[in-house]
Amino acid sequence: FAGLKSLFNERKSAKLLEDDEIVTLQVGKTVWDQAPRQMRVELWMSSLQRRGVGVAAAAKYEDMLLTPVGDEAVNDIEKDVARTFPGTRRFAAAEGQEALRRVLHAYAAYDPEVGYCQGMNFVAGLLLMYLPERHAFGGLVVLMQDRGLRRYYSADMSLLQTHLWQLGRLIPPQLNTHLERQGVLPLLYGASWLMTCFNADFPASFSARVMDVILHGWLMDQALLKAAVAVLVRCEARLLQLHDMEDCLTLLKAEAPSWDNTVLHDVLTEAFTKPWTAKQLLLLSSVEGAESVAEALHRVQQTNSAGAAVTPSADCAPPGAAMNISKLAYRVSDSSSITSVTAAASSCSGSRRVTRGDDGMRAVSSPACIHASLSSGALPGGGGS
Repeated sequence: FAGLKSLFNERKSAKLLEDDEIVTLQVGKTVWDQAPRQMRVELWMSSLQRRGVGVAAAAKYEDMLLTPVGDEAVNDIEKDVARTFPGTRRFAAAEGQEALRRVLHAYAAYDPEVGYCQGMNFVAGLLLMYLPERHAFGGLVVLMQDRGLRRYYSADMSLLQTHLWQLGRLIPPQLNTHLERQGVLPLLYGASWLMTCFNADFPASFSARVMDVILHGWLMDQALLKAAVAVLVRCEARLLQLHDMEDCLTLLKAEAPSWDNTVLHDVLTEAFTKPWTAKQLLLLSSVEGAESVAEALHRVQQTNSAGAAVTPSADCAPPGAAMNISKLAYRVSDSSSITSVTAAASSCSGSRRVTRGDDGMRAVSSPACIHASLSSGALPGGGGS
């Protein structure tokens, strides 16, 4: 069992993005089903020029390449470059890998506070599939600085935790309750969806259309949460029939991304045309009562343990409840899955030291109370601490 490392596992699309001369393009709320590939290039380039941030950043590209970055960033980038879109000709080749390496180095130099974090490689890789290298760097700066993706990579990852909490409450309550009973928390599938703009899990044609919307001017969190909710709602009927954590995650992490391209684009069309309900807008406007990842894990474990202890006929003890508690505990306690999110969320006192495992994932050496109770990953995977 791969644990949370599966969130960023290498995947191969049935058809390489380079082969698609005709794409499904979204401009605002208008969808073009048979658009020439060049239209996306022009849309993204115009988005960089319209706000000025991307153009200004692109002008600094060569300077950023000459600016040294820390050894940790260099090593992390090197590990991730070979794992980014390995099924494409562009990134299987040394030239494409070198371009990605340069763009990631340039951003780490441009934004030393954040530096490089895993997940950025997939976003930069998608940009490089459509944009010249310096403009791909400009696009990454726009996404991180202007559209707000950078806030997912802050030290406490507070925005990511908030959005994971909101994601569980933006879907139908019945579905959220069912998933929690199986131990399927948003962190187990949603972290990689949000942090990579769906690039790590879904086909590039899907994530490129999400990128259309974000670059064109949508708020980053609105676009990503709408797409995530739409996928979950499309899976709702199947999920409600499943009573095993692994089966639920397989549907969300493997089956849904492999849906036919037409189905995936229908999901996005529904996501970007259907307005939020009044209840959803209220939830998005306030974070009152929001849980950290650590608090959500603790609550679900406690609730499910209590439910499993009552008679099998009780509503709160669904089939396989005890097994799902064990699986959730395994994911929480597995040292290979420890990452910075729950450690940052924990209220335990003491210092934290961020380290990285051999696989390049962020890990946290944290106080014993974190390891004993709530060490887990909201980010994909993690090396041992």
